[in-house]
Amino acid sequence: MRGSMDIRFTYSTVMTAVIMSSVIFGILLLYIRKKNTPYSMVEIHLIMACFLFSLLRLLFPIEILNLTRTIPVFKIYPVIYRALKREIHPQIRIAHILCGIWIIGSLLILRYQIHLNRMQKRIVTKYGRPAGSITIKGMLGKERRIPLLELDHVRSPFLIGVFHPTIVLPAGDLRHKDLILRHELQHVRSHDLILKCIYELLFILYWWNPLMYFSRSCFGNVLELRNDLSVVKELPFAGRIDYAETLTETARQKNRFYLTAEFSGHFLAARVKSVLNEKPHQNLRFLLIIPLIISIMSTWIVLEPATPPVLAPSQFYEQDIHHPKSYLEKAEHGYNLYIKGNFIGRINEVPDDLKDLKILGGD
Repeated sequence: MRGSMDIRFTYSTVMTAVIMSSVIFGILLLYIRKKNTPYSMVEIHLIMACFLFSLLRLLFPIEILNLTRTIPVFKIYPVIYRALKREIHPQIRIAHILCGIWIIGSLLILRYQIHLNRMQKRIVTKYGRPAGSITIKGMLGKERRIPLLELDHVRSPFLIGVFHPTIVLPAGDLRHKDLILRHELQHVRSHDLILKCIYELLFILYWWNPLMYFSRSCFGNVLELRNDLSVVKELPFAGRIDYAETLTETARQKNRFYLTAEFSGHFLAARVKSVLNEKPHQNLRFLLIIPLIISIMSTWIVLEPATPPVLAPSQFYEQDIHHPKSYLEKAEHGYNLYIKGNFIGRINEVPDDLKDLKILGGD
């Protein structure tokens, strides 16, 4: 008996998650590439919502029966689906080989990222010099102490440590150090490293999707923009100018550290424009509603390969049900109905008038 919360993980759910997220990433990348006006905080939140819904879909590529709606696709998709399920050896399908390559690639990338993370920690632990600490209020008003470290040969400040963050600063005197610290502390308050860590996990899982490389960089830039706008919202215009100068001086310097929220040279122009403009242009904001709607809907749909019926249901009679070549074939989702050897269509449940048909097992 099927439960009320029947959860399935299938080829179709994974492919649906990849297809829908790729569409959303493509729209967002196009929007950001074409935009040449300053960003507002509302725009940033809309973009982040699109990203987060897509990440949720990729993280949980499943369907919940009775909640998820199946959408049949009749072109291209069925051909790809059949190719994946084609056997090249008994009990070995093309999909099995591709899954093996997928898993091996993910493990190799995970190993490399762990190596980078450990190397980063060793460098900071061995060569970093204590430079004080800052106490901020965390969740529920609880005070949280953030250590400061100075490190030689570091060209720009960055934040390290997902659960126990530490701010690492270049050695020597820093111009506008208070603004730099505000920036890094805002990363702590916004839990940006946790979000980046989740994105890195999905990048490791879906390394073979080219759009993950571009969206990974784009997501980091969006986090930086959100951070910038959060920091400067209470600054006077003179403070905004100082902040923009700080971005210009430091954003071009890149530290090659893993999982750090650092100043990025890419996206610098958009960041400076957004920081200095108190009333950004809003005409393109409505375009973000499209990927937002798609991203929300993608969590509740599954694209299912389907074949157009060769015989309409209305063209067979009740006595045809008892024909020796009339049967139901168990499919991955529901049943394929054959009447007199002709494929009629796919059904989710077996109705009472077809319960006498023999059912051929699937795989």
